[in-house]
Amino acid sequence: MTAGIRRLDKLMPPNPVRLLLVFAPAMMLAMVLLCAAGTKTPAHQFCDDGDKAASVGRYDEAISFYNKAIKADAGLSRAYLNRGIAYDNLDKFDLALKDFDKALELCPPNDKFRQEFYYNRGMCLHRLGRFNDAIKDYDAAIKLQKDASFHFMRGKSHRSAGSPGKAVSDFDIAASKAEGDDRAMSLFHRGLAYRDLGRNDKALDDFTLAIANFEQGYDGKDSMQLKGSKHNLPAAYWERGHLYEKLGKKELAAKDLKKADEFHYRPDIEHRLPVPVAH
Repeated sequence: MTAGIRRLDKLMPPNPVRLLLVFAPAMMLAMVLLCAAGTKTPAHQFCDDGDKAASVGRYDEAISFYNKAIKADAGLSRAYLNRGIAYDNLDKFDLALKDFDKALELCPPNDKFRQEFYYNRGMCLHRLGRFNDAIKDYDAAIKLQKDASFHFMRGKSHRSAGSPGKAVSDFDIAASKAEGDDRAMSLFHRGLAYRDLGRNDKALDDFTLAIANFEQGYDGKDSMQLKGSKHNLPAAYWERGHLYEKLGKKELAAKDLKKADEFHYRPDIEHRLPVPVAH
């Protein structure tokens, strides 16, 4: 369970397949699989080819295949959604949003994966700084499915829109449903929201719990190559360190900030991971 766009690829089992990407500040993108059963049409084959190209980071090539899919079948929502994800990976957010709008327009009202379309568009709107619009899409997604990642991202949008109290409520739900690194991300962001509210004791507790969850299974090696959500571990140290500093706990602050520096963490540099492709 990670916050990210879900790709509609190939055949989909009854329950969405989740790919771990990140509950990340940079809004990483996770994916789902979906396609019509039976013999593949040319449009679906072009989509498959696009997915293969995207899976190895060849997003321009993927877009070319999705263009061919749309030319072959202008009503194929999967092609618009996956092309939007490719545009998102290229930081072409306006183009991505147009494709997500079209994908949602083509998605039947009774489609069992309609919540994923709202979620995808919400992610893009968040990245464009349209937080209140993003919240509306997350509301629609949550109405259709009580998904932890939907609550997590709505929490991020609430916090960005200046409503940390509402953010805490969403992070509560996300944390209660998640495990491991995903739970750590929920706790970390709930800590940020508590800090915004001036509830520093709660913030410290959440940062400490987040660090403990991030560190589970981490052997201390390859600090520059933290995988998945663990790349937020140094951010948790950095935030807790500065909160300790604010509270006058200089020794604890120095210890945490030193730990963050060991990871070469720089808060002004956004950490963004590419979107993986589900199979």
